[in-house]
Amino acid sequence: MEKKNKRGFNLWDYLYYRTALLYRRVEKNAGFGANKDTGAFLVATCIYFNIESFCFLALPLLLGDILIELSKTDVFIFANGGLFIIILLASLYILEKKRHKMLFKQYEKESPKQREMRGWIVMVYVFLSVATLGVSIFIGREYILGNR
Repeated sequence: MEKKNKRGFNLWDYLYYRTALLYRRVEKNAGFGANKDTGAFLVATCIYFNIESFCFLALPLLLGDILIELSKTDVFIFANGGLFIIILLASLYILEKKRHKMLFKQYEKESPKQREMRGWIVMVYVFLSVATLGVSIFIGREYILGNR
């Protein structure tokens, strides 16, 4: 008897799956390994944008003028870059190395209606990740400049 997969829809898993599929079709000469990297990179970028959005809204409220001085240091810049690298490495390891086959097996069985609906959800998520980052940068910047 075949064991049924009880895992439901996971946004980051599905984003990885659809991105890897897209690049498998588009970049046939690059090989599928590069396509898996691209999927993990997009997931890591969206997660990083989500964390940064929260930070750009919360840190000005919590730190105020200290944040202005802190943002001028190299440590702040390296911490932001390091955060992205950690998220990217975790994404590559978890999605590409550990869960790739399981995700493809799980989502290859989706119906056309599920594929379309989930595709829209993924596109909205990517768009909102970028838009939220932009809005949070603007709001955080205005808060800091307004309180000077």
